[in-house]
Amino acid sequence: MVSRKERDPFITRGLLIACSGCLVVWGTLTVNERSGPLRGCAGALVVVGTACAAMRSGTSPLGGRSLVSDFVAQASVAYIAGLIFLAWQAPQHARATVGFLDRMHAGVEPAAERHYATHCALWGPESASGPLANVFPVVADIFVLAHVFGWMVKAVMLRNRLILWCMSIGFELLEQLLVPLLPNFQECWWDRWLLDIAICNVVGLEIGLWLVRRSGATPFDWVWHRHKMDQEVPADELRYRLTGTLIFCSVFLTSEVNAFFLKTVFWVKVESK
Repeated sequence: MVSRKERDPFITRGLLIACSGCLVVWGTLTVNERSGPLRGCAGALVVVGTACAAMRSGTSPLGGRSLVSDFVAQASVAYIAGLIFLAWQAPQHARATVGFLDRMHAGVEPAAERHYATHCALWGPESASGPLANVFPVVADIFVLAHVFGWMVKAVMLRNRLILWCMSIGFELLEQLLVPLLPNFQECWWDRWLLDIAICNVVGLEIGLWLVRRSGATPFDWVWHRHKMDQEVPADELRYRLTGTLIFCSVFLTSEVNAFFLKTVFWVKVESK
């Protein structure tokens, strides 16, 4: 049973993050043509200030004070602060900032989207390049390796096969739902369900879970944790854990999709490194 004393720090920290989140949303929605880097710096300071207050000594959200957890936490704060720095600026200023990082492939002109659903026949014996001519270009894409590596890292982070499978299928469904907003999400059926889920995701998450077992790290039981082997999870604690897990998964999937929208908004080409 989670006591009130144990929950109070999380509630206080949650309220602080919620208030800062509302301020960040307000700053993003009130951007105008005159919003420049100075305003972006103000938004970044909101993020950094909130993080410093929420992650004060003894209350690390990662559950420990190890060097690795501190590095991950601070790197995440720096990344979010950078995003807010861009989001609080007018589009032309934000694109100029991104273009400064890669003048050849970002922020200069709208990037041409790569289409993955042009030829969706899995087997084409009439093709001069062979019956699998539609499959080979997709499999040879460098993003296939990035896909596998990404799910390996997620498996090391989340350490729960059920959560990973829910996220894997949920992301593909979310992609399909957002096709009207971002046509780049449109994929062939075999690309989405066979290559992405059944091959890349499975290989990545199984390698990641194997690394967790190999290293002796503790797997995570996100919802159905038992304090004792013969003790059922109390109903209120189960609701508390389930709600927190659903919120986490929703935020995680939103951040995943957000990367693709940022690439489009900031005119980042596929060739950009």
